[in-house]
Amino acid sequence: MVKDPVELFVVQNVVLDGLMYPLVYDTIIDDVLSSQGGTPVAMLTQFMTDWFAETKKWSDATVKIAAAESAENKQILAQWLTEWRDRAASALLPVARIALGDRTDAVMADVVQQFNARMAKAGVAI
Repeated sequence: MVKDPVELFVVQNVVLDGLMYPLVYDTIIDDVLSSQGGTPVAMLTQFMTDWFAETKKWSDATVKIAAAESAENKQILAQWLTEWRDRAASALLPVARIALGDRTDAVMADVVQQFNARMAKAGVAI
């Protein structure tokens, strides 16, 4: 159980949302389901995509401020981000395989790379 409130913020708002939303909403729903007649699902979940676009600005800014406070903060954030990114990507893999099949590894690698780039822009290289 995660007890540190900052680590919990990193896990939930930065890592899980940061991997799940691009994978599920941008790729699986908007690309895969829409191309298979699931456009209504994409329309019904558009608010989730919009919400994430706004929320990630706040979470990225929070990471940036925390990382800039000290080298120790940056190191701890890098450790948490790396650990939880790997755990979350592993947990999302079975869902991705169901929807993406042979494309899973390439899509997951892209989602992780985009996440890493976001965190680097926020001041934490992982």
